[in-house]
Amino acid sequence: RRQGRWLGAAVGGTLAVGSSLFWVNQGAAAGGVVAVLALAAAIEPRHSRVAGALTGFAAWLRPDAMVGIAVVGLFAVRERRRFPLGFAASAAGVVSVGMALAAWYFGRPLPSTFGVKRGMADGVAQGASGFEFWSRGWELWVRHSGGQTVAVLVLVLGLFGGWRLLRSEDRVGRVLAGNAVGLAIAYPLLGVNFASWYLVPIALALCLGVGEAFAAVVEWARTRGRLRGLRGAAVAAVAAVVLAALWMANSNASFMRTWQGPPRLAVYRQAADWLREHGRAGDSFAAMEVGTIAFGSRLRAIDLVGLVTPRVAERGAAGDYLGILRAEAPRFVVARPERSRLTPLLASRGFRRRYREVARFSWREGEDLVIFELKSPP
Repeated sequence: RRQGRWLGAAVGGTLAVGSSLFWVNQGAAAGGVVAVLALAAAIEPRHSRVAGALTGFAAWLRPDAMVGIAVVGLFAVRERRRFPLGFAASAAGVVSVGMALAAWYFGRPLPSTFGVKRGMADGVAQGASGFEFWSRGWELWVRHSGGQTVAVLVLVLGLFGGWRLLRSEDRVGRVLAGNAVGLAIAYPLLGVNFASWYLVPIALALCLGVGEAFAAVVEWARTRGRLRGLRGAAVAAVAAVVLAALWMANSNASFMRTWQGPPRLAVYRQAADWLREHGRAGDSFAAMEVGTIAFGSRLRAIDLVGLVTPRVAERGAAGDYLGILRAEAPRFVVARPERSRLTPLLASRGFRRRYREVARFSWREGEDLVIFELKSPP
């Protein structure tokens, strides 16, 4: 191994472990997929079929792991100059089994996640898709980096190191870097709504890229740093990376001590408490975002987007929310009247005939979360 590589790995790992981005985004299986892809990349040359099975399982966890499958396969082709038939067959077999199980249990072989989440871009607070996807991603990256300066420094060093990883013999590093590049391109093109956990594999690759850049500086100083000026420049570059890592860790520690989650979640918890107090066993509610409210209220959720209620996905994509309410007849509807895909529904005569406002929670100036209750039949 190249001298200094272990030190670079330690720097990249320290950046990742010290970043609050990874601590507050532990769900959605993003970290699990990265771990499975890393293991598959490490063992692929010696155990190609097992690596294929692992990557196929990663696709069970998250459909976007298909990008990782392609990346592992492409690097295997580049390394051995032939198609990795065993890897491809094994991955395809495990993915096919997953699709068969999904068709048996959910009624469809392919997940509706991407199509449904494209509809969420306009249906939830501060939705962002397309080119806005990474504008929101940058805001989050700056917040978890401890400021604009460190965010830019880590991004530049991470991109440089990531480019080196893609060209290196480090199988795990180049697969994680390639997966990050593929996802960074795919998410905006797919038009899915931004979510913070989409940053996890990309931010991890950037952190590892910083470590690779660090290792490059150490190697350069070792081989060419005989002159005092060169050695001084190398020491200064290494010191800058270490200081950035310490600054990020300290800023993230301060952030984690005061962080209360996205502002809308606090309002969702208030709505959930109200529903738990006023709802009865067997009641249901409908909303565009159901997770926090369903967990807190213990009521049956009808997801108007269709992510967890796939039977309504087609109507939701067409904007026929009144049709969903007529068919499902939830006792409660939780919605934001302002700037939401539900705004026309809430103002419609058909909705007003069926539902009445029973509670309102202020989220921020000019925006509220409102609970509507089904009126008693005449």
